[in-house]
Amino acid sequence: MPEGDLPAQILQPEESPPDDQSLYLMASEPVTAAPTVSRSIPDQTLIVGNSGSVSASAYFSGVIQGWAVRSSAPANVPVTVSEAGVVRFSGDALGTYTITVTAANDVGSVRYGFTVSVKTAEQVILTTVGDRPQLVVAVGRTISVDLSRYFSEAATSFGVTYDHADPNRLIDVTVLGSSASIRGLRSGTVTVSLTATSATARISRPATIQVTG
Repeated sequence: MPEGDLPAQILQPEESPPDDQSLYLMASEPVTAAPTVSRSIPDQTLIVGNSGSVSASAYFSGVIQGWAVRSSAPANVPVTVSEAGVVRFSGDALGTYTITVTAANDVGSVRYGFTVSVKTAEQVILTTVGDRPQLVVAVGRTISVDLSRYFSEAATSFGVTYDHADPNRLIDVTVLGSSASIRGLRSGTVTVSLTATSATARISRPATIQVTG
């Protein structure tokens, strides 16, 4: 959340700012009020070893003469800011960190922080895992299947698609969380679609279910 007004920071020409806090002063012009936060900076997610950027100027309003940024863990998520307010950061270690952006002018300044989550590729990219699932259930019996084992860690919700309105269907399926309960109704083999959804994608994969007995 935005914090209260802070004194404007001035960069002496002979000084170099530390890596986790860079301040730039833009062309001077008359100002009557400190900058304000106009909207929230979205939280960011990175795959470890990759970089990201945010144009901070889109999230502040008023006359801005300088920018500063600070990382809660500079060794893990180093951050810099350009004179135009472009914040660049990289995810060097897994974890969740905070980057604080300060917009300043001659009257005062305002700060706003956003979260950077550094994750493995499996936690970010939604993909299938392993070979095509082949399941077996007996007529009149129910098996429980953990659907999450067939998708990467990025998956947050799951489903099973089949023709449940068919009076001659071979199975009934209910899904709760990542667990699917599959009941065999009559013998035969049927192909269903297992689905998984993440924050940014949805994928499906076929699975074969053999009903015996």
